[in-house]
This record gives sequence, C-alpha cells and structure tokens, in this order.
Amino acid sequence: MECFIVEEGVERKAELEDILPLIGESGIQHFFRDAYRSGINLPYALAHMANEMKKLVYRNLLMRIRGTIAKDIEDIESRCKKDCGQIQDARAELISFIERNKKWLYGCSERLAWKETKPKEQLAPIEKLIKMIEEACYSWRLYLSISYIANISKEDIRKAFSTFQGRKNELHNIRTLSITAKDLPAAALLFEAGGIENLLINGKLTGLSESPSWIHNISLRHLSLSYGPTFIPDWIGDIQSLKGLTIEYTNVKKLPDSIGNLFALKELILEQNDKLKSLPDSIGNLKNLARLSVRWSAIEKLPDTLANCSSLEYVDARNTSNSSFPDFISSIKIIKQSPEVIPKKRSISYLSFCNYYYTLTETIILFLDKARREGLLALEEELENTSEDFFREGIRLVVDGTDDETTQHILTLKIERESDPYKKKLMEIAMQGILCISRRDDISDTCIRLATMVDIKNNPLDVACAKYLAGDYKAFHDIDFKEALQPEEEREEIRFIKRAYEIINIYNGWGLVEVEKCLDKDGIAARDVFEYGLSILVDGFNYEDTDKVLTMLITYATDPVRKNISMAKREAIKMIYGDQHPELIKKTLIAYFDDDIAGEFK
Repeated sequence: MECFIVEEGVERKAELEDILPLIGESGIQHFFRDAYRSGINLPYALAHMANEMKKLVYRNLLMRIRGTIAKDIEDIESRCKKDCGQIQDARAELISFIERNKKWLYGCSERLAWKETKPKEQLAPIEKLIKMIEEACYSWRLYLSISYIANISKEDIRKAFSTFQGRKNELHNIRTLSITAKDLPAAALLFEAGGIENLLINGKLTGLSESPSWIHNISLRHLSLSYGPTFIPDWIGDIQSLKGLTIEYTNVKKLPDSIGNLFALKELILEQNDKLKSLPDSIGNLKNLARLSVRWSAIEKLPDTLANCSSLEYVDARNTSNSSFPDFISSIKIIKQSPEVIPKKRSISYLSFCNYYYTLTETIILFLDKARREGLLALEEELENTSEDFFREGIRLVVDGTDDETTQHILTLKIERESDPYKKKLMEIAMQGILCISRRDDISDTCIRLATMVDIKNNPLDVACAKYLAGDYKAFHDIDFKEALQPEEEREEIRFIKRAYEIINIYNGWGLVEVEKCLDKDGIAARDVFEYGLSILVDGFNYEDTDKVLTMLITYATDPVRKNISMAKREAIKMIYGDQHPELIKKTLIAYFDDDIAGEFK
C-alpha cells in the first residue's frame, strides 16, 4: 500500500516525513505505541529523518522505548545510508500500518490517498534469511530471535550461513547477535568469524550447561540472557572480556559463584527475576562494577561484600523485597522504591489507613497535575519511581491507552476480591483518582471527589475544600499532606490487648482502687468503649446496665474495623466482670483480630 498526498489539487507520492506532521501528536502516540507492539522496526523507519521530525516522534513515545530507539537510530545512521534496503522496507511497512489504522487520522484523511501497489515477490524463508545476513554485514546487527523471524528452522539457519563459508571476513562485521538459545549451534560459522561483541540469548539454555567451544573465538563485551532460562551456567565466569551482563525475565533462583570472576564487568543488570532472592558473596570481587540493578526481582538482601566493589556508583533496588542496605551504600547513589500508596499487608490499622489515604491523595494530585501539563505519556517517567501496587497497575493501563470503561472494569474486579475494608476503600479511592487522571479532570473537582469518599478528622483535604468553596482558587495547590501523617509505633489493637491484660492483672491483684488510678480520662471523654466501661465498673454499675451503655456506644460506629475493636473492648469489660483468668481474656481478645495481630503475641 502506497500513500499519496494531495496539495492544491495535485497528487504526489507521500513520504513518511509528509505523513507524520499531518497525523498530529495524539495520533503519533497511538500509531507508534501499537507499531512498536506489532514488531515494526521503528529505528530503521526513523533513521536519517530530519531532527525536528525525530523530536516530534520522541516526545510522543513511551519513555520505556524512547531511549532505546534513539540509541538504535544513532547506531543505524552511523552505518547505513538513507537508501539502505532495511530503512526503505521499514518505512514502507510503517506507512502500510498507518493505512490499516486510518481511524486515528483525525482531520487529515482527506489530504491522503492510499493506493494498492504491485506486491513484491515473496522470498523463500532461506532466501529471506540470507538477505538478512547480508544486510547485517553492513548494519552490524543480526536478529534471529523468534520475535524477529518466523517460519525459519534451525536447519534453514545452518544452510543460510553455509553460503557464507568463503565470506567470513564479511561475517566478521556483525557485532551484535540476538538469537534463541536452541538455534545457537546453527550459527557456529558466525562465531568462527569472531566479530560478535554483543550477544543476546533468549529462551531456556538447554544443552548449554557445558562451556561451548565458540566462547573462546569471540571477545564478548555484553551478554544478555532473558525470557526463559532456569539456570545460569558456571562457564559465564570464563568470559573475562565481559563489561556488561544482563539477566532478566528468568526463573533463575541463584547465580553461580563464578560471576565473581568477571573482573572487567562494569554493569550488572538483574531485573524482573521473580525467584532470585539473593546474590552470591563473590560479587564483592568485581572491583570495576559501577552499576547494579536488581529492580523488580525477588532480592531480599544485598550482600555485605558489595562494600568491596570499590567502583560502585549506582544501585537500583526499586520494587524489591529488600528493606535494608549495607552501611557503606549510604555513600552511593541508590534508587529505592517510593512509599506504597496501597498497602501490601493483609490488614492495616485505622491510623495506617489515614496515612495511606494522605499519601495516595497526594500522589493522585501530582500525577493529575503532570498529565494535564505534559500529557498522559509523561506519566511513564513517574511510573519508574512508583511502588508496584494497585495504583501503579491502573496508571499503566491509562498510559498504555486502555479506555476508561475497560480500565474501570479491570480495577473493579480486583477491588471485589479484596476482603480488608481499609484496603478496599483505598483501592476505590485509587480507582477514582486513576479515572480522573485518565480524563485529565480539573484538580479542584478531583480533590472534592476524593475528600467526600472518607470521613477523617482533621483531613487537610477537607480544609482545602472549605477554602476553595469560600473563594480560594489556589487552595489545592499547596496542601501539606506530610504534616498530617501520624507515626504509628504500635497498632491500636495490640495496644488495647496489652492495656486490657495490664488492667485485668491490676484488678485481680489490688482491686478497684488501683484500677481507678489507671483510668484514661482522655479515653473516657472520647467515649472509648473500654475506658468508658472501666469508669462505669469503678462506679459500681452492674454488668447488665454497663453492657447496655457500651452496646449503645457501639451502635454509633459505622466503620466495620472500628466496630470490631469496640466489640472486643466490650468483651474485655464483660470478662473482667466475670473474673476470668487474664491469659484466657488475652486469648479471647486476640481471637477478635486477624493473624497479623495474633502473631504479635506468639
């Protein structure tokens, strides 16, 4: 399919440079996101375009692919001329993709005309592969992984390379190879040529437990193992020339100690490894290691031997289970995950709920403000520093272009499965904020909506709403949520059980006179069920009358968690009246709460 542009009634063939400005920024965001997903080679399609055109595209690309594509374009332009076959093919493929998705051509479709062209003669798989290898000889890169080729067997790869038997000097120009692990033996001739510096291996490393012979024919600078490996072979440590090692998206549980033999290594990337919980102490041998990233992995603790990595400058530990860092790391640039806005704990206290609400609301306002100023794609950068939770999942859906109805449906399904009332409420608030961000709603409307979803005393958002409604239109721009945060050394439920146990022992040992000395006047004034019940007990009320008063207090509690605590407090008063043994009372009160609370008394 070819595109023609109509200007002043005259039709001429349109190049990609003619089409992109007409699409507009919103259209480019849609087209390029989906084109990238579809496997279109965007770096080749954009190579040698005018700088202004590239800038137009870059600012509308997702951040996670923007940097990679820009670097690839720079490499391609240094090796390939503008009329290179791969560049022309990639541009034609992108133009055809735009035609197939004409629904996004808002307001410019009448200026573009699409016409069928004579289809090119289809090459046989092996001929196509030979052409790829020939082009790689001057582009320096050869992609043979499953994401780049289809319907090509291991035997086809072997046959294609055999045609270059007398042209090893050309194969030596290929510096980067991306290949599926099972196809590695078929590319033996390429390794014999000795030019490979960057090797990307995808899939399970079946049959590679022993050191392959070709490893000594090349001088690898970077090795990447991803998507499928379940183990990392010991021979990795034999590649003394390695400066960069990437192991990501694997099921690897541990790394071999031999990694400590990679004395030239400067960068170690260990991301998205769900089963990798620790690193070998031998990493301390890497004196040249400058950058370490373990984000999105299951790492629980970084080894103390990292202190021996004298060149270490940067550690990225975002979204890991790691909660503590060796003391020496304080002098290193370290990126930790941002505070949670939706708790991962099974249950939280009321005070924690309030603190999470303040953090979540502040985050929603910051994201909304950025989306309104810079567009939804600008949130890609914010996601890099956002803790993995319900809120992040929702924002990812928005950034990826999911419509609001689908986003709400997905998030609602997650909310319905949550049993903890506080976490459920936070998820509902987060969903409301995510939808406001997606629509880029007015900040004042969003804040008023979020404020009405909770009933919290001294909520700074309520104060801001009151100011706004009184005419202060800047009320939502400088809310101090951090000032509202209240540290919680111990959960209310735990404090209550300890307090009840203490009072019961005082009552059994010294009687009502000593209990009276321990009454909490503030608790009584606030009509706390336990403190109020104690004061009535001291005054000599019988149990039946006391129970009626406490039951009336409980009826005012609308929060299900607060109500449950109040019922436990009434139970404590009842058991004190009944002269129950302190240990039995403690066990009974613990039974009112979840395992998180029970675990504190084991």
